[in-house]
Amino acid sequence: GIIFASFGSSAFMIYTNPNAREVSTRNILGAYPLAGFFGYAAATSVPSLHIAGFVIESVMLAAAVAVGVTALAMLVTEFVHPPANGAALALVVSPHDVGAVFFLIGGGITLLILSKILRLIIKEERELECAVRDTFQLVKNKVE
Repeated sequence: GIIFASFGSSAFMIYTNPNAREVSTRNILGAYPLAGFFGYAAATSVPSLHIAGFVIESVMLAAAVAVGVTALAMLVTEFVHPPANGAALALVVSPHDVGAVFFLIGGGITLLILSKILRLIIKEERELECAVRDTFQLVKNKVE
């Protein structure tokens, strides 16, 4: 569910602002694999901690590590796409499966295709809007 929430957030960002830097091809293709890698790595390698009689479960610690390290990696590599960070969390709280990393990459590619289609649609809508506006402007000027 969290992976689909990440994809939903990405799709919303693409739809509302398809020309934003965060939804560029480079950022989506870079951020989701980063999230998959660091989410899976944290889920499979972070142990539980015992501090002053308290036990911090490995899932809680791995979730914090996955999200933090993924965010840092996005900043360092400049693959900034915030919804992908949620995908890192998804790999920690769900059963650990390497296939999920490939699912993220496939989902990122699907989002890119969606992005390209939406950019074309929005461009055509703007051109149509301008044509209609210009037509009504011409008619209005002829009437006056």
